[in-house]
Amino acid sequence: MTDLLSGVRIGPWVVFRDQEGMRHAVKQGAILSISECEGDVTSIVMTGSRTALIRQTFDRVLTWFR
Repeated sequence: MTDLLSGVRIGPWVVFRDQEGMRHAVKQGAILSISECEGDVTSIVMTGSRTALIRQTFDRVLTWFR
């Protein structure tokens, strides 16, 4: 599981930044689900059953997909 701190939408991509400062670009269509977790954390499941935790609120993460 990957731990992500922030994200931003750039065209068809959502670009995430992890704890080490590395960026990860994921196509919007590769996100299968977004779930709210405890403590202002959101989890996403991507194709290939890859899961990531994002240290942002659910509402904030949803704005990246609008």
